[in-house]
Amino acid sequence: MIKRHLQIVKKIVTRADIILAGILMITAVLAFILISNPDNNSEVYIYQHNQLLYKFRLTVQRQIIEIEPGIVLEIKDKKVRLIKSTCQNQTCVKQGWTSNLPIVCVPNEIIIVIKSSKKLKEPALITS
Repeated sequence: MIKRHLQIVKKIVTRADIILAGILMITAVLAFILISNPDNNSEVYIYQHNQLLYKFRLTVQRQIIEIEPGIVLEIKDKKVRLIKSTCQNQTCVKQGWTSNLPIVCVPNEIIIVIKSSKKLKEPALITS
């Protein structure tokens, strides 16, 4: 019974399938590493009411910023988080540390974005 099951599996899974799975796994790991590690030129932009309030380097050792009374931001180890907020549901605080995703506090109209100051090369696109 087991031998027959193994023969069926061998017929279904070919060497090309295993190679393809390996390539996909390696690609996924590399993408995760590239996305999760901000470069040394990353900066934190803090917007409120669609206006830029502050801009800080993400490489700062540890910094606590009071955006306004009751809204406190912490920058540490190339990551950022909201420690305290005056909004009712505290979703922005519960989001925790991030090094690449924006933090949004809708009731206070605050958006915290991490951007790389490194210029990316744009691909040459030819459209017809």
